[in-house]
Amino acid sequence: MKCLLLLQVYAILVSHPPQSNDHLTPTPVSYTAGFYRIPVVGLTTRMSIYSDKSIHLSFLRTVPPFSHQAQVWFDLMREFRWNHIILIVSDDHEGRAAQKRLETLLEERETKNKKRNYENDHQNYDFRRTPKVETCMVT
Repeated sequence: MKCLLLLQVYAILVSHPPQSNDHLTPTPVSYTAGFYRIPVVGLTTRMSIYSDKSIHLSFLRTVPPFSHQAQVWFDLMREFRWNHIILIVSDDHEGRAAQKRLETLLEERETKNKKRNYENDHQNYDFRRTPKVETCMVT
Protein backbone atom coordinates (compact mmCIF):
# COMPACT_ATOMS: atom_id res chain seq x y z
CA MET A 1 0.00 0.00 0.00
CA LYS A 2 2.92 2.31 0.70
CA CYS A 3 4.08 2.16 -2.92
CA LEU A 4 0.51 2.93 -4.04
CA LEU A 5 0.55 6.13 -2.01
CA LEU A 6 3.84 7.17 -3.58
CA LEU A 7 2.37 6.61 -7.06
CA GLN A 8 -0.55 9.00 -6.44
CA VAL A 9 -3.31 6.45 -6.80
CA TYR A 10 -6.64 8.01 -7.73
CA ALA A 11 -8.80 4.91 -7.31
CA ILE A 12 -8.54 1.16 -6.85
CA LEU A 13 -10.64 -1.24 -8.93
CA VAL A 14 -11.49 -4.53 -7.24
CA SER A 15 -13.29 -7.62 -8.40
CA HIS A 16 -13.80 -11.00 -6.81
CA PRO A 17 -15.19 -14.37 -7.87
CA PRO A 18 -18.95 -14.94 -7.60
CA GLN A 19 -18.35 -17.26 -4.62
CA SER A 20 -18.21 -15.09 -1.53
CA ASN A 21 -15.20 -16.69 0.17
CA ASP A 22 -14.22 -14.56 3.14
CA HIS A 23 -10.58 -14.32 2.11
CA LEU A 24 -11.41 -13.16 -1.43
CA THR A 25 -13.78 -10.29 -0.65
CA PRO A 26 -12.66 -6.70 -1.23
CA THR A 27 -13.11 -5.90 2.48
CA PRO A 28 -9.41 -5.56 3.39
CA VAL A 29 -8.81 -3.35 0.36
CA SER A 30 -11.82 -1.21 1.27
CA TYR A 31 -10.72 -0.79 4.89
CA THR A 32 -7.16 0.14 3.98
CA ALA A 33 -8.06 2.44 1.10
CA GLY A 34 -10.76 4.09 3.20
CA PHE A 35 -8.15 4.97 5.81
CA TYR A 36 -6.16 6.81 3.13
CA ARG A 37 -9.31 8.23 1.49
CA ILE A 38 -8.66 6.40 -1.77
CA PRO A 39 -11.89 5.46 -3.59
CA VAL A 40 -12.44 1.76 -4.21
CA VAL A 41 -14.62 0.73 -7.15
CA GLY A 42 -16.17 -2.72 -6.79
CA LEU A 43 -16.75 -4.10 -10.27
CA THR A 44 -18.78 -7.16 -9.30
CA THR A 45 -19.56 -6.67 -5.61
CA ARG A 46 -23.28 -6.94 -4.87
CA MET A 47 -23.07 -7.50 -1.12
CA SER A 48 -25.12 -4.93 0.81
CA ILE A 49 -22.50 -4.46 3.52
CA TYR A 50 -20.50 -2.25 1.17
CA SER A 51 -23.35 0.29 1.14
CA ASP A 52 -22.67 1.06 4.81
CA LYS A 53 -20.62 4.27 4.59
CA SER A 54 -19.74 4.16 8.28
CA ILE A 55 -17.65 1.06 7.54
CA HIS A 56 -16.69 1.43 3.88
CA LEU A 57 -15.99 5.14 3.55
CA SER A 58 -15.07 5.36 -0.11
CA PHE A 59 -16.48 2.20 -1.67
CA LEU A 60 -18.28 2.67 -4.98
CA ARG A 61 -19.92 -0.01 -7.06
CA THR A 62 -20.89 -0.61 -10.66
CA VAL A 63 -23.76 -2.99 -9.86
CA PRO A 64 -26.58 -2.52 -7.31
CA PRO A 65 -26.62 -4.48 -4.05
CA PHE A 66 -28.90 -7.49 -3.72
CA SER A 67 -31.11 -5.56 -1.28
CA HIS A 68 -32.37 -3.41 -4.17
CA GLN A 69 -34.35 -6.42 -5.37
CA ALA A 70 -36.80 -5.46 -2.63
CA GLN A 71 -37.89 -2.52 -4.79
CA VAL A 72 -38.94 -4.98 -7.50
CA TRP A 73 -40.88 -7.06 -4.97
CA PHE A 74 -42.55 -3.90 -3.68
CA ASP A 75 -43.51 -2.84 -7.22
CA LEU A 76 -44.99 -6.30 -7.87
CA MET A 77 -47.05 -6.07 -4.69
CA ARG A 78 -48.36 -2.68 -5.72
CA GLU A 79 -49.03 -3.65 -9.34
CA PHE A 80 -50.95 -6.83 -8.49
CA ARG A 81 -52.50 -5.35 -5.33
CA TRP A 82 -51.17 -8.11 -3.13
CA ASN A 83 -51.96 -7.42 0.51
CA HIS A 84 -50.16 -10.38 2.04
CA ILE A 85 -46.94 -12.13 1.08
CA ILE A 86 -44.59 -14.59 2.70
CA LEU A 87 -40.96 -13.58 2.31
CA ILE A 88 -38.35 -16.31 2.67
CA VAL A 89 -34.84 -14.94 3.12
CA SER A 90 -31.51 -16.38 4.17
CA ASP A 91 -30.37 -15.76 7.72
CA ASP A 92 -27.34 -13.69 6.77
CA HIS A 93 -26.55 -10.06 6.10
CA GLU A 94 -27.93 -10.14 2.55
CA GLY A 95 -31.24 -11.70 3.59
CA ARG A 96 -31.74 -9.29 6.47
CA ALA A 97 -30.83 -6.30 4.27
CA ALA A 98 -33.41 -7.28 1.64
CA GLN A 99 -36.05 -7.89 4.32
CA LYS A 100 -35.36 -4.55 5.99
CA ARG A 101 -35.49 -2.71 2.66
CA LEU A 102 -38.88 -4.24 1.79
CA GLU A 103 -40.28 -3.49 5.25
CA THR A 104 -39.08 0.12 4.97
CA LEU A 105 -40.79 0.53 1.59
CA LEU A 106 -44.02 -0.92 2.97
CA GLU A 107 -43.91 1.33 6.04
CA GLU A 108 -43.36 4.40 3.86
CA ARG A 109 -46.31 3.39 1.69
CA GLU A 110 -48.51 2.84 4.74
CA THR A 111 -47.54 6.23 6.16
CA LYS A 112 -48.37 7.94 2.86
CA ASN A 113 -51.74 6.17 2.72
CA LYS A 114 -52.59 7.21 6.27
CA LYS A 115 -51.61 10.80 5.57
CA ARG A 116 -53.68 10.85 2.40
CA ASN A 117 -56.72 9.48 4.23
CA TYR A 118 -56.36 11.92 7.12
CA GLU A 119 -56.12 14.81 4.69
CA ASN A 120 -59.39 13.67 3.13
CA ASP A 121 -60.99 13.49 6.60
CA HIS A 122 -61.41 9.75 6.48
CA GLN A 123 -61.26 8.83 10.15
CA ASN A 124 -61.87 5.12 9.67
CA TYR A 125 -58.64 3.99 8.09
CA ASP A 126 -58.86 0.29 7.25
CA PHE A 127 -55.71 -1.30 8.67
CA ARG A 128 -56.65 -4.66 7.16
CA ARG A 129 -55.90 -3.35 3.68
CA THR A 130 -52.29 -2.45 4.38
CA PRO A 131 -49.78 -4.91 2.94
CA LYS A 132 -48.40 -7.43 5.39
CA VAL A 133 -45.18 -9.39 5.17
CA GLU A 134 -44.43 -12.58 7.04
CA THR A 135 -40.77 -13.47 7.15
CA CYS A 136 -39.15 -16.89 7.35
CA MET A 137 -35.40 -17.11 7.88
CA VAL A 138 -33.54 -19.96 6.20
CA THR A 139 -30.22 -20.99 7.70
